[in-house]
Amino acid sequence: MMFNVDNSGGKAVLSLMNRHGYELFSDLGGYPIRGMVEEAGIGYVVSGPRFYTVANDGTSAYKGALLTNSGNVGMASNGFEICIVDGANGYLYDIAAGTLSAIASGFGGGDTVTFIDQYFVVSRPSTGIAQHSGLVDGTAWNALDVATAEGDPDNPIAVKAIPGQLLLMGNLTTEPYYNAQFPQGFVFGRTGQGYVNMGLAARWSAQIIESSVYCLAKNSEGVYGILRSSGGAPQKISTPALDYKISQYATISDAIAWTFTDEGHSYYVITFPTGNATWVYDVSAAMWSEWRSSGLVRFKASYHMSLNNKHIIGDSTTGKLYRLTLDKYDDNGDKVDKIRTTQYIHQTGQEITWNSLWLDIEVGQGMTGGQGEDPYMIMQYSDDGGKTWSDERMASLGKLGEYVTQVKWNRLGSAPNGRAFKFTVTDSIKLVIIGASADIEVLNG
Repeated sequence: MMFNVDNSGGKAVLSLMNRHGYELFSDLGGYPIRGMVEEAGIGYVVSGPRFYTVANDGTSAYKGALLTNSGNVGMASNGFEICIVDGANGYLYDIAAGTLSAIASGFGGGDTVTFIDQYFVVSRPSTGIAQHSGLVDGTAWNALDVATAEGDPDNPIAVKAIPGQLLLMGNLTTEPYYNAQFPQGFVFGRTGQGYVNMGLAARWSAQIIESSVYCLAKNSEGVYGILRSSGGAPQKISTPALDYKISQYATISDAIAWTFTDEGHSYYVITFPTGNATWVYDVSAAMWSEWRSSGLVRFKASYHMSLNNKHIIGDSTTGKLYRLTLDKYDDNGDKVDKIRTTQYIHQTGQEITWNSLWLDIEVGQGMTGGQGEDPYMIMQYSDDGGKTWSDERMASLGKLGEYVTQVKWNRLGSAPNGRAFKFTVTDSIKLVIIGASADIEVLNG
């Protein structure tokens, strides 16, 4: 589920709606997607060892091969070249010439790459060193154009650029640099302020939204959390409940994130492959939700690019690209369960009798023909904190055009210690939940 915020005096300030669905955009074959970037309306995608260009209509063209076939790759564009790094190796795709070639002498390898002030900058693998290219020239690399973190003996494991700053992000700290135009060596210098005592718990979790860095972070005291930083003190955006869930994953260093903005909302999407979970932060609503693809516990995609106003996502297990859109209510034809669980509702020391419960929903959104023609909602409740749930009770959501259908359940019994409700919709329809109401009786305990 997703959130919609309405501050214009509508029926509700906050409502729930179905997440984006997706449809097939392009199929690059059997190799998993490893990274993607867009430049001037063309997509550039690494699928296994293969490098492709992808046009606006989804047609693709093979352009060359990498020396590796698995693992995430870093990708960045300077407008003329696409720089790709896969650890020990670096590659440049010349956009005008249409050729892919390995970066030659002077290059020390790269895990991540970014572009700032006409330079490519990479984080070298297992060295704690950042290195930049020549000015507007990804083919030129000097072994002396390097830097290490100075504010703390910490190794940069990722580089990111925000307006006016290059961020060297280490395991425990983050240091901002600016373009000092030093005549020799590394042209960037420390800003002297903005040093953050939080680093990356997962290299691929760092992403940029509107000049702010979002990432899964940790510090020397072992404090974890998902943070947002705009150059000053970082702000924690993960909740205690989410922090606890993350702490239970056997491995978190493999987390990978991507971002997108659609219809006025910006989203930070982070997937934990080992933890088998995907969590999504809506920046506008300042709220979290969990995304799952059909038949999976986590969301299928781990990569994103915006291609001519289309949100294109890459499958981390196959070579398929999908178009992500609110106009689709399923995952490439597969049903997606939409689930909302309430907080535990209780009155200390008092028993609550639930005479009836009803939801304010945009009903009558059923489809014409096939799955979703006569949609319904499943309601269950739990009186033991979500350990067990009641039998399913269904209510119609109305066929297409049945706009006066009431979504209501009666005679729900009593709960002496509190109750939580769970609502599930399996039909592939538009779903908007505006609010909930109940007729209850409170008895003294």
